[in-house]
Amino acid sequence: MTTSPPQAESVQVVPARPTDADRAVIAHLNQVSGRDLDPVTYLVLIRLRSVPAATGSGHALLVGDHRVPAYWEYRDGVYFTVHDPQFFTEHAGQALRFATPGGEATDTGLTLPRPAGRRRGAQPPELRDQREILGRS
Repeated sequence: MTTSPPQAESVQVVPARPTDADRAVIAHLNQVSGRDLDPVTYLVLIRLRSVPAATGSGHALLVGDHRVPAYWEYRDGVYFTVHDPQFFTEHAGQALRFATPGGEATDTGLTLPRPAGRRRGAQPPELRDQREILGRS
């Protein structure tokens, strides 16, 4: 049985305080890339009209032609995490799509935004806890 793709209403990128697991990913990326990434986890929040029931054959989430390896449910829809801001340089402005298990992709009408920039010389904002952003306790 094929289910209809989720109906997306909006997307936003929220910088958040990394979890211990996120810090390990960022440390690994720093080691293999030779760069010094900021300790920030970007939550890409996709608000859905209604969260579809869990099934054994969910939809893949695509940004352009890039398949997001994992995404999760939160109170208003689904989200995925980004640890390297280069992802936004490469994919900002590309269409967000959900693909059926058979491969047919449906455009959500939304595109991936860039994280909000800060003014030159401004202090970085205090990062919020991911559980708070996602509405979890």
